[in-house]
Amino acid sequence: MKEFNKRSIIQRKFLKLINSSVLIKNEELYSLSEEAIERWIISNKINRENNIILLIYKASEKLQCIANKSQESITNGYNLAIEDIEIIYQTMFKEIEV
Repeated sequence: MKEFNKRSIIQRKFLKLINSSVLIKNEELYSLSEEAIERWIISNKINRENNIILLIYKASEKLQCIANKSQESITNGYNLAIEDIEIIYQTMFKEIEV
């Protein structure tokens, strides 16, 4: 349960940052699932080559990795995924703030 809460907190942190960006024209991003990201890109007419979009997909992939790893005992892979996702967040923060 602790890992689930951690994933939820991480996802909310990303969504808050993304939804504060100038990319939002029509619709906020509500989830980091692939389907939600695709819908959001289309709704807001965002170029898929945008670096923030690439970072969003990386974050989504890492969150999925965390979800899979949390089903096992906490491993180095889980800890590395947590570290990676923090790096992705910091990079995205810099991109959005520029």
